[in-house]
Amino acid sequence: VLFRSLQYFASGQPISVTANNNADTSPYHDVYANLTCDPMRGFQRTRFNIFNPACFSQPAAGQYGTTRSVGSQPKIFSTNLSVLKNFPITRQHQLQFRAEAYNLFNHPLFSTGGGSVTSPTLGTATSQSNSPRSMQFGLRYSY
Repeated sequence: VLFRSLQYFASGQPISVTANNNADTSPYHDVYANLTCDPMRGFQRTRFNIFNPACFSQPAAGQYGTTRSVGSQPKIFSTNLSVLKNFPITRQHQLQFRAEAYNLFNHPLFSTGGGSVTSPTLGTATSQSNSPRSMQFGLRYSY
């Protein structure tokens, strides 16, 4: 029996908060919100409340905003596991049974892309960024 385990750990993706474009008419860049306080402090952080949305404001007309990355989404960790067993049939033939599980512990990763300063869900995790646990089984005949 052969076991293969893959552990994946990563920091969360950076969060940017955009604003309505009142600086120019160019479609080639984003206008970011003004940062008025530390968005990672002064609020009750839960797995759904990522940062404090009250720390952002729309920039004045003709300005581009003062912030781009305000923190990061929750950390990512995932475990994948494979179990393989080879059964020899003859000298040149064998059968392999394989069981694989992705996101073995079924750990959901909630995330938010940041969003706009005018969004009612700013700072709130609104989606799951990974897939739920999935498993697959297989047989392989080699000759």
